Amino acid sequence: MEAGVKALNASGGLGGKQVRLVSCNDQNNPNQIALCARKMVTQKVVAVVGGVMVNGPTATQILQPAGIP
Repeated sequence: MEAGVKALNASGGLGGKQVRLVSCNDQNNPNQIALCARKMVTQKVVAVVGGVMVNGPTATQILQPAGIP
């Protein structure tokens, strides 16, 4: 993902805007996934992509009200 973001930004980003990758390891732990989801809200990410979230509903309860797909 880091290489993809770097290549995208090198070619001008999205609509002329640079993209930033924010990552967080949920460690398959419901408490950690909640912390990761809150981090995404605080960082004002536009979307969460990649990976498999075993405790996805925990994240969804935090991300959805913030409008983060």
